[in-house]
Amino acid sequence: MKHNPSRPEVLDGVFQPSLMKEEHVYISLAPADTNAVNRILEGYEYVGVVTTVVPGIAVVQTTISTKPLAIKILSTLPEVKEILNP
Repeated sequence: MKHNPSRPEVLDGVFQPSLMKEEHVYISLAPADTNAVNRILEGYEYVGVVTTVVPGIAVVQTTISTKPLAIKILSTLPEVKEILNP
């Protein structure tokens, strides 16, 4: 099993929901929308930083204190198909 320490929620190139970090928000979105969602969150004074986990799934790296606001913002964006760990 190949494990990447910088992407602990990916094992052998496959996203593993059981390995999601509690303080982060995981979202499903079209890969082409990742940059748009990232820029929107940057406009909110870096509530979180968006990083692609695997194509179609991104993680918004938040803290426990900023996670509720990130979820509130993400839930209003049409680019976000699903919040995987609300």
